[in-house]
Amino acid sequence: MLTIWISSRISKTSAILSGNLRNCFRKTERFFTETVYRRITLCALTFYCVAKSYSFFTGANHLESGIPLGTPGAILSSGLILPLNICVGLVVACTMYAFYTLFRKGGM
Repeated sequence: MLTIWISSRISKTSAILSGNLRNCFRKTERFFTETVYRRITLCALTFYCVAKSYSFFTGANHLESGIPLGTPGAILSSGLILPLNICVGLVVACTMYAFYTLFRKGGM
């Protein structure tokens, strides 16, 4: 008797959660279209490429870059580390969402 009650509760809970996830997915689809995905990825990768190229060029030619090296323990004084990490996070989030939509419905 207890196992039947538990299994019915689990099935009801999963039905509620799947309905909420479907509704949430529809809302996300309205905002996060393929053009938004491409623009976010393009901007993040372009900034990453330009910032790293500038850093490598000035470092290899022994030029003053003007980018602060930062102080230990102060995350906001880190120079390029914080913006580069944000760019990587955006690209990873977009890629994970693209994989999710690919396996969920066969494409973006």
